[in-house]
Amino acid sequence: MDAQQEYSETAEAPRLPGGAWISLMPSLSDLAFLTPILVLFWCTTGVGWLLADSDTGWHIRTGEWILKNGRVPATDFFSFTKAGQPWFAWEWLSDVLMAVVHRHSGLAGIVLASLVLLGATSALVYRSTLEESGHRVIAIVLTGLAMAASTVHWLARPHLVTPLFASVFCCVLNRTEKNRRSVLLWILPLLTMPWVNLHGGFFVGIILLVTYAIGAAAEELLHGRRGNALVRARPYLWTAVSCALASLVNPYGYRLHLHIARYLGASFYLQRISEFQSIDFHSFTAAYFETLLVLAIAAAVWHGGKGRCVQVLLLLSWSHLALFSARNIPIFAVVAAPGIGLAMREWVEYASLCWPLEWTGRFGASLAELARTSVCAFPCTWQGSTNRSCRPRTPDPAR
Repeated sequence: MDAQQEYSETAEAPRLPGGAWISLMPSLSDLAFLTPILVLFWCTTGVGWLLADSDTGWHIRTGEWILKNGRVPATDFFSFTKAGQPWFAWEWLSDVLMAVVHRHSGLAGIVLASLVLLGATSALVYRSTLEESGHRVIAIVLTGLAMAASTVHWLARPHLVTPLFASVFCCVLNRTEKNRRSVLLWILPLLTMPWVNLHGGFFVGIILLVTYAIGAAAEELLHGRRGNALVRARPYLWTAVSCALASLVNPYGYRLHLHIARYLGASFYLQRISEFQSIDFHSFTAAYFETLLVLAIAAAVWHGGKGRCVQVLLLLSWSHLALFSARNIPIFAVVAAPGIGLAMREWVEYASLCWPLEWTGRFGASLAELARTSVCAFPCTWQGSTNRSCRPRTPDPAR
């Protein structure tokens, strides 16, 4: 009896000081993934917000046509005035995926897939902002603000993949810039190949790479290290060239690039399509964008004083683009959040003697404990000093 009793006591998982229930709570990364759902019902009219654009329908129909005919369209078969004219289905892969989802789950499946894309983007923004700021409170607040600001262009359409890929690019580029190791950059041309077939915003990744190259070179020149300017910029420039070449892997080849350039350069579309125009600051979602914009400009000024040209260029250039066109706001949000987080961490450190900031530090420590204990419902064992493995602890009957 004693041996069996000792075995049962050993098999029982130890309770946490705050209660065993805390291990069942979602982690902050889980909360970041769920943030778009919370934002959707808090800041907008609900799931109907995602289906407020008629383009969702023709994307589904285009995908169905591609699945039926086994090829991408080359001529317009939708419009009356342009029937038979050359046409580029530049989101053909997204169209196919939307058609497959719609076939099996209807519009509810389209909404769910859109929320998954937004959740993945939110989780990446949180992770990237946390790496820059090192502060969980700052990271989760900025993630919520970025998601709320980007609701202006939350529609169940292929363009939702561009903020997701932009956040991946920013995460890789920030790690490269921080560690000064370019080994991770080889991932970006590989990501460009699906991106160019999912949405025409693939050139955003190339713009980010060029921005990092210019900013890195400017930092070296600013500090009087002229010989290192090209050395730091070269990996980003070569990766930008590689991404440009990888973007040719699409059914239309270089003609797709020419078509996108003509499309974005046509004043007819810029003057008549609402999402290409500036945001209406009277809308109820504009306040979130305004808040993020003020923080971005303040962070750019702060980084300028620190000589961080990369962050200054990122924050100011995308602030301008977000003011120029409402559809750039989601990209601005995911690009700006890590740089704002870094500045906010230094603001907190600069004013660390204030009482509210001491309370924030204690709250951040509590969140760190919550994040550590809510990874899984099983007790965790430590292997060595740095390698943590989460798995059920197997009791030893011999004890």
